[in-house]
Amino acid sequence: MRIGIGVTVLALALPAAAAKFRTSKATDEELVAQLGLEGPEVRLEIVAELGERGLVSSCPVLTQRVKTDDHQGVRSLALDTLEAMSCPELLHAAQTAVRSDPTPSNRMQALDLARRQGDPQQLQLYADVLAHDTAAQVRHRALGLAIETRLPGVEALYREALRDDYSEVVRDAALELVLLQDEEARQALFEEVPTLRALDREVVMEAWKGRPLHGDTGYLLACLDDSHLPVALAAAAALATLGDPKALPALRTQAQRERDKDVRKALERTIETLEDGP
Repeated sequence: MRIGIGVTVLALALPAAAAKFRTSKATDEELVAQLGLEGPEVRLEIVAELGERGLVSSCPVLTQRVKTDDHQGVRSLALDTLEAMSCPELLHAAQTAVRSDPTPSNRMQALDLARRQGDPQQLQLYADVLAHDTAAQVRHRALGLAIETRLPGVEALYREALRDDYSEVVRDAALELVLLQDEEARQALFEEVPTLRALDREVVMEAWKGRPLHGDTGYLLACLDDSHLPVALAAAAALATLGDPKALPALRTQAQRERDKDVRKALERTIETLEDGP
């Protein structure tokens, strides 16, 4: 086949009986007419043949397959074929599949396709997925595409993603909020980080310690009490980077009562750094 497809006819190992409908010998009209009458194996073969022929007049029928076919492979192949033929219905079909296809892998395929097509509403599409899709991997993919695009307003999507129940989504959104260097965005993050798993908190704080803002001092001081040692160490390092002398009283108090020797040493180094000044 000339088109690049996610579900190939060969990969599905079609039985010999499925080839009884002679797709290669059928007229264009016969192919389109049979598409709604045959079983899934033959429908796959017909969709593939339409793509081979580059039959643009079949785009509306293929779009209908994307929306209504009861076979996951047919829906996926129809979407790929629409893209291969540059059908004008392609973007609408992808948007529909993102929001309504019952198979997570198809929804991710449609997300990628909408991104490649430069969907002007893609940020809203990603927000809808994060708000409503039940599959964690689809939500994670939507967030990843939002991160790639970095469209205006994406920070609001990151803040919404902090409420996701899938830790990978929350962690990636948190990291992006750190990178934004925006105080309002960080405030949303301040409230969410304590709810993350220990390893996710660690990842966020490792990113944070190299990019602290002066408005972060209070939050970083609170992180010194984190039960996960690397988080507390990263917070101490971030405070040292900030060089904010207003943190000294709290740091001294924390150092006196800290039982973990590694954290205590990190606090003492931070105190010395702040006492020495810039």
